[in-house]
Amino acid sequence: MITHELFSDTDFLKAVFDTITDGVVVMDGEGLILACNRHSLEITGATEQQFIGRNAYDGKAVVYREDGELFPVEELPGYITSKTGQPQEQVIMALEKVGGGLVWLSVSSSLIHLGAKRYVFTISRDITLRKRSEDKLKLSEQKFSNAFNFSGTGTALISVTGEWLDVNPALCSMLGYTRDELLNSTFQEITFAEDLPAEELLMRQALEGTRDSYSLEKRYTHKGGGTLWVSLNGSLVKRADGSPKFFIAHITDITPAKSLNKELEKNNRTLEVITSDLARSIRQLEEFNRIVAHNLRGPAANIRMILEMLMESDSEVQREEYLQLLQQSSDNLNGTLEELMQILDVRLNKEIPYNDCVLEKTIESITQQLQADIKRKRATIIPDLAVPVIPYPHIYMESIFYNLISNSLKYAQEGVPPVIRISSYREGRRDCIRIADNGIGIDLEKYGSQVFKLHKIFHKGYDSRGVGLFLIKNQVETLGGTISVESRPGEGAAFTIRF
Repeated sequence: MITHELFSDTDFLKAVFDTITDGVVVMDGEGLILACNRHSLEITGATEQQFIGRNAYDGKAVVYREDGELFPVEELPGYITSKTGQPQEQVIMALEKVGGGLVWLSVSSSLIHLGAKRYVFTISRDITLRKRSEDKLKLSEQKFSNAFNFSGTGTALISVTGEWLDVNPALCSMLGYTRDELLNSTFQEITFAEDLPAEELLMRQALEGTRDSYSLEKRYTHKGGGTLWVSLNGSLVKRADGSPKFFIAHITDITPAKSLNKELEKNNRTLEVITSDLARSIRQLEEFNRIVAHNLRGPAANIRMILEMLMESDSEVQREEYLQLLQQSSDNLNGTLEELMQILDVRLNKEIPYNDCVLEKTIESITQQLQADIKRKRATIIPDLAVPVIPYPHIYMESIFYNLISNSLKYAQEGVPPVIRISSYREGRRDCIRIADNGIGIDLEKYGSQVFKLHKIFHKGYDSRGVGLFLIKNQVETLGGTISVESRPGEGAAFTIRF
């Protein structure tokens, strides 16, 4: 490929010349191409005949600068070197190849003196692949820059120790700080203190390699004051060797949504309270209905029994006594009806009024209502009232005592006079009542799960509909209390109410 007499007798130099991987061209001082190596032909797409002997500055070669403009002949590296003698280093240009296409070159030139003759020596390196990669990188960087700066989402580059490396305008607007203010601080400084440990844990896990990205909801302190809720999505950017470089965070203001959710939760809680109040009111009405049907049934039966005893008695003294009992039972029945009517008049959305229930008077009222059974069965009632007064709805308290005492009388052992012990005491911050008897008891191993269920009867042959204990449990639990039972067959039963 070397045809000029300069190298015509030097085959070794020609072979070495062709092994150079860059394109090498030798020109005289006027730009006439005297010699070139094989790679220069590959780069330009020209044949040896097209290349050797032509003037490099004849304007036929189409060359572009990096900005896309045509490269003036007088600015070509070889031309400048030929005119000034100054070498040129790594000048970037794009050359249109003879057969079509564009090749990017990094061209250097220098001047060589051989005796009285001057030669311009140029080396062209094909950087097309590198240039394409650089262009792609620049395009990617430009796209990232556009996405970063013009995004409506707050975006930040954060160092592995928390410094703001870069922030976009959307984030500055969101947080109220200028770009310089943020770049001179750390994210820790404006993060709500309670939220910082969770975020630092996620970042530490990313640095340790257990996760690549993370998401969380957190709070920032706004420059103008107040708290800002955001949704943050972070990811770790690594270097080529895998070492951590920085975090990129996308931050969205969710304060309005949080406020809306808070208001929604508040409304839901209000709705739950209203629903609970309504359900409680319905239960109360149902309980009142049961009280009317169940509690008045006993006094009515008691009046009927006294009337029968009155009609059968021939003794004036007994008849007088029965009339007094009848009067007391009638008065108690009227009193119960009046209290029921008062409670039923309470509006559904109000609590049942509490009273200071004097337990001694409550027990006295119930024993008067059950006087006939007490006398007939020769029952003994033993009060032990360490807590004499308990705040509670009076009608509920009477219902509890009436049902438990009447059950103790009803389920007494045959031939054994009932002994009913009533005690009140404090257990922690709770008032408690315990009513225990020596009756036939309940087999809790068999019926334990059914004791307080509606219409459950554990002893046949007794006038019972299985309502009383169910009613007591509902009354007690409606107002936050509990009821429990201890019992064995033949050993009586003991019921404990914790208010």
